[in-house]
Amino acid sequence: MHDVFMVKDMNWLGKKNGELLKLAENNSFNLFISNDSNLRHQINLKNYKINFIILKTKSNNFNSILPIIPQILEHIQNLTGTKAVSEYREIES
Repeated sequence: MHDVFMVKDMNWLGKKNGELLKLAENNSFNLFISNDSNLRHQINLKNYKINFIILKTKSNNFNSILPIIPQILEHIQNLTGTKAVSEYREIES
């Protein structure tokens, strides 16, 4: 079972990427899923002890993400589970 929170749920709307990732890390999140394919070029993700999945979909609406949910779950199951190392995956639809 996984607990899932959106940025809006956490009242983190409007936060810049670095601040957002630091908040996620400091609040014991172990996975950050985003559709921002430029994230790894904007920030050095290795500076964060959190895992990343970047979705490469046409949009971030549910209907675009639904077909790749099995791939997302597979990647989640394959994560090492350690927060000492950051893992990065991309999933395309």
